[in-house]
Amino acid sequence: MTGVAAETHLVPPPRGPVYHLGRGPNPFHWRMPKGLDLTADPPVTAGNRFDAAYGGYATLYCATERYGALLEKLAPLRRIPDLPARIEQALAGSADLQHDRQPGAAGFPADIFDTLQMGSVLLDPNDLFVDVDHPETHASLEKHGGRPLLEQLRLTRIDRGTFLAPDRRLTRLAAHEIHELVGGLAGGLRYTSALDPNVECWAIWEHARPRLRNHDVEPIDVRSPDVQRVIPRLGFHVAD
Repeated sequence: MTGVAAETHLVPPPRGPVYHLGRGPNPFHWRMPKGLDLTADPPVTAGNRFDAAYGGYATLYCATERYGALLEKLAPLRRIPDLPARIEQALAGSADLQHDRQPGAAGFPADIFDTLQMGSVLLDPNDLFVDVDHPETHASLEKHGGRPLLEQLRLTRIDRGTFLAPDRRLTRLAAHEIHELVGGLAGGLRYTSALDPNVECWAIWEHARPRLRNHDVEPIDVRSPDVQRVIPRLGFHVAD
């Protein structure tokens, strides 16, 4: 391996299955993303972190463990810790406890699992993935494609924080540059969750789709250890 790919930190996939939480009956849905609006102000915070910046190809998001797939998919449910105080401050009068819904009073919406299923799949052991947490990847991106990216978004450098940023303009453009640089020499990206640094995740590019094998689907049990572990991570209390 030579050129840009040799300067980028590449890692093999897990030997076991990776997991993806999606809508049943087939959770493996390769959704084609819409292109970015680079003129958006304020920053773009909605959407998947590493989707193709200009559309053109789909990305499947997986995790090495079920817990990671649950955490990443359910992240939008996270509680806002100071929301009750902020609402109280904004209201002119006191709350009517009989009629006003109290922020934070609702429990975890377990019925969300009525339409979701856990998928698992084996990655091709010959595929390599770009580790976006590694300094070698950051240096390679700056050297070969990242300078226009830095100038466009008014940044001074590319580091791990670039790929953890809440602004999807930044994360999607960075992923796009990597996709353009390594092309078919990698099957996607390896990264860690922004919610739990111990969670390993995989963004699989569409060109690697034909090499995925052993697809399997299982229902979600809200009483499972993985779900019970995720609930407090999202800011909810675990039911007794």
